[in-house]
Amino acid sequence: MDSNRIKEAIKFSSPIMLGYIPIAMAFGLLCKGQNISMLDSTLFSFVFYSGAAQFMAVELLGAGVGMFSIVLSVFLLNLRLFIMSTSLGIHTQKINPKALPVIGFMLTDEAFSVMSFNKEKLNTEFALAVELGPYLAWGIFTPVGYLIGQLMPKSVQTSLEVGLTAMFIALVVPSIKKSSNGLVVSLIGVVTYAIIFYLKFIPSGWDIILAILLSSYIGLKVIMKRGQNV
Repeated sequence: MDSNRIKEAIKFSSPIMLGYIPIAMAFGLLCKGQNISMLDSTLFSFVFYSGAAQFMAVELLGAGVGMFSIVLSVFLLNLRLFIMSTSLGIHTQKINPKALPVIGFMLTDEAFSVMSFNKEKLNTEFALAVELGPYLAWGIFTPVGYLIGQLMPKSVQTSLEVGLTAMFIALVVPSIKKSSNGLVVSLIGVVTYAIIFYLKFIPSGWDIILAILLSSYIGLKVIMKRGQNV
């Protein structure tokens, strides 16, 4: 076991872990506001572990959206993880094949970023050390947020139920800073969903799925027409 590489991986993952703590607590608060039990909320984070998709799933559950629509929406949102896994797949020669399912399960945007910039260091110990801390922080601090929610007045809990919006802003803003493509796609997504939502020609839940598919297609066409890389 390479202890130096593990220490280096922990150094990389520590900021991620600290960043996950308030978001996990916000998720716990959101679950409390949606009357999901603390046990279910905790299992949600430990078993599902999907960041923004968790926020979206809980919001959709609270809105009474059907389970199939929720599953499909989460699948579409998490498609990026398939691409990330494929990208890292060609650099897994030093990783024990038995550990790949665990590493794949705990893969997040932030962990992918660390590992993709440190491909030469990528082995079983490094990958697990990068991912384990944030995973535990996310799971442990979800019930902490839930418990805090129990101590807060209902009015304060309601005001804090903006976790989904905040989460997606946190995902979108860095992309917009890097390229105008992020802003273009975001605006297309907002306009597309608003049109579909207010026309109400399809059932609730399916409007989100259709908006994701349409805005992705339109955004791709617009970016290609502008002659920019996706």
